[in-house]
Amino acid sequence: AWLLLVPLLWGGSANGQTLLVKVNPLSLLVVTVNGAVEVQLDDQISLQGGLFFGGVSRERSPSDVGYGWVGLTGEFRYYPKIEAVNGFYLAPFVRFRIANIDFTGSVYDVGGRY
Repeated sequence: AWLLLVPLLWGGSANGQTLLVKVNPLSLLVVTVNGAVEVQLDDQISLQGGLFFGGVSRERSPSDVGYGWVGLTGEFRYYPKIEAVNGFYLAPFVRFRIANIDFTGSVYDVGGRY
C-alpha cells in the first residue's frame, strides 16, 4: 500500500493523458524498494503497474539466513467522484511475488544444542 505521508511523484501529460511515476521512500523502512507508474485512461479511470524488491540477511554464528523478494503489482483504478489520479479510488489489484530463502548452518533442537 502506498503511504500518503511522503510519496514522491513525477508527472507529465501527453495527448490529454496523465502519467505519474511514484516512488515510496517509506518502504525503505521495511527493507523494500517500491515504485509504480499510473496512467490516466479516461476522466475517472486509470491503470497502475508497480515493481518492488528487497531482502534481508542475518549472518550469525553458527547459521546464516537470507531472505529476498521481487514482485509486480497491477491495479485498475476507478475514481467515483473526481478526475482520475486525484483523491479516493476503488481498485481491484493483482500481485505476483517471488521469494527466496537461504539457510546455512546448524539447526537447533528444543534443548538449545546444535
